[in-house]
Amino acid sequence: MTLNIDSTMSSECDRPTPDASLGTQNEGKPAIAASELSELKISDLKIADFEAAIAAALKQAQLSCEQHNWPEVIASCQRAIAYCSQPAVSQPAVSQPAPQINNTPVPTESLTPESLTPESLTDATKAELYEAKGDLFERQGQLENAIEAFEQAVGHHPEQVGPRVKLAALYVRQQQWALAVAQYEQALALDASLSEVRNSLAEGYVQQAQAFKQAGDVESSVSAYLQALRQQPRLFSVYSRLRYNLMRYDLPKGDPLFQEIAEVCQSIVSEQPALLPARVALGYALTKMGQLAEAIECFRQVGDRLISRQLAPSSAPSLAPSSADSSADLAPNSSDLASRPLLAARRQPDFMIIGAEKCGTTSLYQYLRQHPAVLPPIEKEIDFFDTEYEQGIEWYLSHFPAMFAEPNANAEFITGETSANYLYNNQAPARIFKHFPQIKLAVILRDPIDRTLSRYSMMVRNGAEKRSFEVAIAEEIDLIEQATTADGSIPWPVLNRCRHIGNSLYYHHLERWLTVFPRQQLLVLKSEDLFLQPAQTLKQLYETLGIADNPKQIYEKHNVGSYRPLEDRIRQPLADFFAPHTQKLETLLGQSFQWDHTPLNTDGLAADNRR
Repeated sequence: MTLNIDSTMSSECDRPTPDASLGTQNEGKPAIAASELSELKISDLKIADFEAAIAAALKQAQLSCEQHNWPEVIASCQRAIAYCSQPAVSQPAVSQPAPQINNTPVPTESLTPESLTPESLTDATKAELYEAKGDLFERQGQLENAIEAFEQAVGHHPEQVGPRVKLAALYVRQQQWALAVAQYEQALALDASLSEVRNSLAEGYVQQAQAFKQAGDVESSVSAYLQALRQQPRLFSVYSRLRYNLMRYDLPKGDPLFQEIAEVCQSIVSEQPALLPARVALGYALTKMGQLAEAIECFRQVGDRLISRQLAPSSAPSLAPSSADSSADLAPNSSDLASRPLLAARRQPDFMIIGAEKCGTTSLYQYLRQHPAVLPPIEKEIDFFDTEYEQGIEWYLSHFPAMFAEPNANAEFITGETSANYLYNNQAPARIFKHFPQIKLAVILRDPIDRTLSRYSMMVRNGAEKRSFEVAIAEEIDLIEQATTADGSIPWPVLNRCRHIGNSLYYHHLERWLTVFPRQQLLVLKSEDLFLQPAQTLKQLYETLGIADNPKQIYEKHNVGSYRPLEDRIRQPLADFFAPHTQKLETLLGQSFQWDHTPLNTDGLAADNRR
């Protein structure tokens, strides 16, 4: 007997029944009409063709499915189980007594595989019926019952892949990551060719890694991420999490896990040389292992591949406009440059976007990358001048594109980086000025209330913030007010400690920068302008950087998130707190921001498209 209620339901439940009889014809054997099935008892059967009774029961399940009568669907499957227990077709047709357990009659409707013992009901049949029952429970939204049914199916037929995959998917829905991973692993052990299962297993490892991270178990988190990459090397977000979170903040230098990360990434690079995120992660792992020469070479390889890819004739239109395009004069002759030799020497950055966090730096960086005259570094945030300065300037420059051997070609491009945390670091301004005193700086600022709420929401999602918003903000404001000196200054360690509020006090950070760099080297943009008028905002940035406008540029949203806007009783005190700091900022910069401290939209959610 073959039963596949799941596939039957998905293909037929939404269509009218083609034949009202619902009977089955099997090589001339009598059919049992579905209309007779509800009154049919095993003890009433006078025919030997129990297969016909089973088929009728399943047809009744289909009919009930069309009517969304889920209890009757399940009852029909239970009747099918009961019929499975009866003698085979080859046996004489005799009237059968009602089933009994311990000499006690059992109603047909209560029969389950465990109440039946005949050899004709095999484990495979039980598993198939339990799987069908699990499918029906899942469609009803009864996940616990569905899980129990799929577990029974797996128990009766452990070699069957289908129930394991369905069970794993339900564990995922209930965020039982370890159980989900275990079932996906066993399904793959049964059939290693199942790519969808492999992808699901990889995603299960990612979720498990995030859960470990939130629980503070860094070692298990790294191991789970690496397991995910072993199953699916093209999980780009995993490289980012390894690079920007675990390897940067959570693993001490020299930790043995760096060796494991390097080995996994090296294996991936060997099999997929064009997978650049794996190379970047490898380079960073080598950096943390103290192998700087190898790391630098790794970064240079990534940069050379990137520049060849960007300048290739088959690049995206924004990088290689056609001759008919009005912006064609923006780009050099890419097909010629792609074939020109590169030097080992790296370009120095022409600009830096130094912040601010959660104000739109990701969008700004992605828009800049679209300009055909901009050659980006190998990653958005290098964080050299705050966290990686000890690696040396050669390590830093290895992140940037190579110089062309032909000198004239180099003048046709610019490059630069975006590290949103530079704004807040007290050593970054002097370090940058030491190496690049003429560099052009840009900063993008957002209404400080919105930025504060955005950062808080991000930290909650990451599991790093457990306090309520009101408690967290009240505690930070209290610390800042206690530390504020008579002249209104706030010590940098206090700002650095209170980062929800402290990172929104732009005046106190930019004042430090403008004691090192002249005001004319700093372009200040508003997040609200970037969000509402991206073309005009980018035109202003392009003019500052000395490159032509890119009028046909596409402005997609990046890092989009959402959160509940603040109630007035919370928002107004914050507005009162930030108001004098905003006034000082406007005086310092000679620029008005006109923040009215109200959300940009009124649909019940505050939009957050900024990093």
